[in-house]
Amino acid sequence: MLSTVPSTSAHWSHQLASADGKLYYVGYQDSLITYTELPTGESILQVGQQILTHDGGRTISVLADGSALQVRPTAPGTNDQLIAEAPRPTPYRKPGSTDLLRLSKDGRLLADLEGAGVVSVLDASTLRRLATITAAEPPAPAATTPAPILVGSEEPDFQHYFDVAGNVLTVSGTLVQQWDARTGRELAHYDAKALLPTTGSEPHTSIGPYPAPNKVAVTVWGDPSVRIVDITTGTVTETVHTTEDVLAVQFDPGGRYFGLMRRGSIVELWRRHPLRKEIGPLRSTAEDSATPTVTQFLDGDGHFLIAANNAVRTYGIEERAVLESYEFGQPPSQASASTSIFSARPYSFMDISKDAKTVIYADPAGPAGVLPLDPRAWQRDLCKAIGNRTFTAEERRSLPVRVQEQPVCAPG
Repeated sequence: MLSTVPSTSAHWSHQLASADGKLYYVGYQDSLITYTELPTGESILQVGQQILTHDGGRTISVLADGSALQVRPTAPGTNDQLIAEAPRPTPYRKPGSTDLLRLSKDGRLLADLEGAGVVSVLDASTLRRLATITAAEPPAPAATTPAPILVGSEEPDFQHYFDVAGNVLTVSGTLVQQWDARTGRELAHYDAKALLPTTGSEPHTSIGPYPAPNKVAVTVWGDPSVRIVDITTGTVTETVHTTEDVLAVQFDPGGRYFGLMRRGSIVELWRRHPLRKEIGPLRSTAEDSATPTVTQFLDGDGHFLIAANNAVRTYGIEERAVLESYEFGQPPSQASASTSIFSARPYSFMDISKDAKTVIYADPAGPAGVLPLDPRAWQRDLCKAIGNRTFTAEERRSLPVRVQEQPVCAPG
């Protein structure tokens, strides 16, 4: 076996095509055309979790069995090249869809969750180990699993990330600890339990990064007040009033805007001054809780990206509009609702590069892949796959949008 590709519905037509010495699997149904390059000299890498470097030029992966980290290039035809590899300590923490890997703001350092409360810090290019952090062990899981949140992972009782100064922050339940990323020395700690009500059952908290040194954003479920806390003093420096059902917030790099996750994983986009909602409520990102999604600010100008529900969309808070949208449509593996176990599942989105030009996505029935969000490149590759032929008048009429009069594919 040289290559595998997820099978499309029986209603699709498909064939093999060759262009420029490469083999493609081409499928088409009505106005939709898909094509997949079939590499004949590379093996399929079994990956448990994978992220992109900030420029989208490399992937950093945890192998499916959790045994090692690997760095590979993303350029087509080069991902069989191994740039760096490092073993992970035993017993291996198998990734699943839990967030194990985090990159620092400058992209030079990698934080890997190796065990319960154990985070290693490595050089992101060479995977050379710099420090091992042993944080407070997370508390026992709650009786009920909380809804997915904007920042954090599927293990909401333990999180880890880099702050704006390049230190590592770990969150074990309500306890926040700050660590020097290169030495593993604890710099500060703070327990957000002081912000919880003193009566009734203890509510869940969401503690996330804030774009200022030594500060975190603390959300107590059921309390509309999001508190900005200096973890070196335990002082609440600012309070942001939101909604009664807020689950978590994510601030932009300048602190002027924030994304707000409400109950039901509904996203809203707000500005800080004057405080008001600008966009939303948007469609839930968690219609399928097992499917990874990405939500992130791209810059300090209010541009917010959501990769979920078979689409990658960038919203402009100042413009109060969608600025860019890539619609992935239905995954080809969804044969028919009555026969396919994947019929209700959308594409997974594991990571987006910092410039939002490259995405790691996966069909629910197949392996993940890296896709540059470049329509011109898609057009060139599609034209190669179909032999640069022109569309017939009937084909043009069947398309859902008007096609330019000049040939889509240049001859030759």
